[in-house]
Amino acid sequence: MKLSEKQREVLRDAKTGGGKIFQTAVSTSTKGKHSLTTLASLVKRGLLERAPVGVVWTLTVAGRAAIDEDAIGATSPKLTAAQLRVMRWMSQGWSAEPGAGSTVMINGSRICNVDTMQALYREGFVTRDRHGSWRATGAGQALKDRLGKV
Repeated sequence: MKLSEKQREVLRDAKTGGGKIFQTAVSTSTKGKHSLTTLASLVKRGLLERAPVGVVWTLTVAGRAAIDEDAIGATSPKLTAAQLRVMRWMSQGWSAEPGAGSTVMINGSRICNVDTMQALYREGFVTRDRHGSWRATGAGQALKDRLGKV
C-alpha cells in the first residue's frame, strides 16, 4: 500500500502512542501535530478510526498491518521477475536441477538459467548441494510468506 511520508508518520506516531492519537482541530496549529486532512485520508482508507468525540484517533488492524508492511518493504530484497519465479518454487521446498546447457529445471520445467541461480546464491537465498542441485537456504525459506504459494 502506497503511503505518503505524512501518512507514515501518523501511523508510526499512533503505533508508538499505544495505538491512539489525541488531537483536536485547535491543536493542529501547534507544531508537531498532524493535519486533519492527513488524519481524514487515513480514516477513509480504513487505517485509522475516529472516535465519536473527534479527539481520539485509533489505529486499526489494517493500519498496523500497513505500517508493518511498509517496514518490511523497506528491508526486503529487490528480486527480478526471474528470481521471484524461482524463489516462489524454492521457498516451498522444491529443489532446482541443472538442465542441458545453462538451463535450470524445477519440477521438470525450465525455470531460469544458471546466471539467475548464481545471483540468488550470492544473495544467500540458495545453496548448492554435493549433487549439483540448488536448495533454498533459511533466508530463502523466509520468503515463503512474502511470495505466496505456487
